[in-house]
Amino acid sequence: MSLLTEHRSPETPTSSRRPPSPWRELASRHSAGMTVGLYWQPDRDEVFVQVSDDQTGETFVLEPPKREALSAFYHPYALLAREGVS
Repeated sequence: MSLLTEHRSPETPTSSRRPPSPWRELASRHSAGMTVGLYWQPDRDEVFVQVSDDQTGETFVLEPPKREALSAFYHPYALLAREGVS
């Protein structure tokens, strides 16, 4: 798993880690001031989960293995804890 903490949107073409082709939002949810999105880039077959705290403005991005993408979408903090990130 990779953890990115940049403040960026999936559509930002200037990120060195993101190809210029568009990302597709597969799922999103909003609860208790948190917004979570699951994104997929079809050309490279990559996924990531973006978590935003609407109250603090903090955002982090998880790049889980594809087999764990849905689990990371529903339980992003569990994945962080498992990886030892506080």
